Parts: sequence; C-alpha cells; structure tokens
Amino acid sequence: MRVRLPLIVLALLAALIVPGRAAACSHDDTAYFESFLDTSCLQLPLSGTTLDALGGLRLVTNGAPVTTAWDTDTDFTNGVNFEATLFPSLGVSTLAVSGSGGAAALTLPSTQLPLTGDAANPVLGPTSASVLDNDNVDDPALAKVGSTYYLWYSGTSEDGRASAIFLATSTNGTTWARANGGNPVLQGTGGAFDANGIFGEDVSRRSACGTRAAPAPSGESATRPRPTA
Repeated sequence: MRVRLPLIVLALLAALIVPGRAAACSHDDTAYFESFLDTSCLQLPLSGTTLDALGGLRLVTNGAPVTTAWDTDTDFTNGVNFEATLFPSLGVSTLAVSGSGGAAALTLPSTQLPLTGDAANPVLGPTSASVLDNDNVDDPALAKVGSTYYLWYSGTSEDGRASAIFLATSTNGTTWARANGGNPVLQGTGGAFDANGIFGEDVSRRSACGTRAAPAPSGESATRPRPTA
C-alpha cells in the first residue's frame, strides 16, 4: 500500500506535465476557436469550400470570375432583374439618370436653384398707408397743459411699418386732431436697439420743463426711462 501511493502520485504528476493532443475544434460549451486548425471537426467532404491559410472557411474558386454590369440605365429606371425576377424600385426617386448602359450613373436633377434676387424687387408689396396709425393704436398716455389735452399713443400702420409714438391734441377730450401732420413724434432707428418699433410710452410733467413722453423699446425686457430736465 505504501509503495502504490507514491506511484499513483507520480502518475498524476506525469499526466499534468505531459501536453495533451491539440484539438482542432471544441466539443464543449466553454472553449471556442476563431479559426479551424484542420478539417477534423468539419463534416466531410467539404463541398465547394476549403480552409485558407489563416484557418478560415471560404468558398472554392470555380473557374474565372466574371464581372457583370448591373447598374445600367434600364436598371435605374425599371429595377434590377435577378435570376429572371424583376425587383422594381421602391417609392419615387428624386435622382436623375445620366448616361446609358454600364456607364449610367445617378445624378442630381437639373434645377433653377439657387435663386437670385431680381433687380426690380420688390415687385409686389403693401400699399403705403395714407395714415400711419391706421392699423392699430394703443398705450395711451394723457396730460393736460392749460386748456389743451395732449395724448401720446403708440400706433402701427397697415403697410407693415414698425410701431411708433404719435401725438394727438384736444380741447374737450372728445374731438382729437393728430399733431405733427399725422407723422410719428418718435420712432425707432434702423440698426439700433429700437429698430423693431417703440411703444408703451409714459408721460411725466414738470412745471419747469413742460410735459415729456418717454417711449419704451419693444421686447419683453423693455424698460421705460423717464427723462429729467
């Protein structure tokens, strides 16, 4: 018994040290190979396939390869014919076909774009307003100086001009006359912060300086500064 135990231990050590036979493929669920070492784990005979030098499975070349042009103008227009079956185009193509036969190609269709402006522009626009506040009036601010009422208000015209500040006067508060010939007394300046129009005027009166109107620039963050003498 004492003699057999050392022999058994030596036999186990020898089995661990001696390399086992290399397997061409895996027969369990824990070992995987990216290539085949040989054909021993493949189902023989290999029909139309072979192993390349890197162990990959590939098709066997059968004769000389032949290149056939399929993208002809007929294919682009009607669809691709494969093994006597026509596969038509899907949907509507936005491309144009140029050339014929195997030299045909898909290109962008001819277009008049980009458009360029005509020297006569604008060829159509709104008619100039005869009264510059004929579209809308709001934000009135009233002050009475002596026996005259002064009404500042913001107005817009139908021809699309930016809002501006106007002035009207009255002696009874019922009948009003536009001042300054119906033109704005204050309007925005092109390219400035108030280019899109001014509105929301406030009026403050000081006996030494008369009455003044302070417009607010358009926009949500508009403020209403009150000028002082």
